[in-house]
Amino acid sequence: MESYAITQNPKISCEILEILAKDANRVVRAAAKERLGNIAVIHDL
Repeated sequence: MESYAITQNPKISCEILEILAKDANRVVRAAAKERLGNIAVIHDL
């Protein structure tokens, strides 16, 4: 599951995570959305 591994890479851009958030695999979508949510929280601090 390469796409899932990509979502776990801390150097992946938000743009790539947004693409992966629309992936056909629900696990990949969930992981990408979680990372995007975490990034948004960090930016709000």
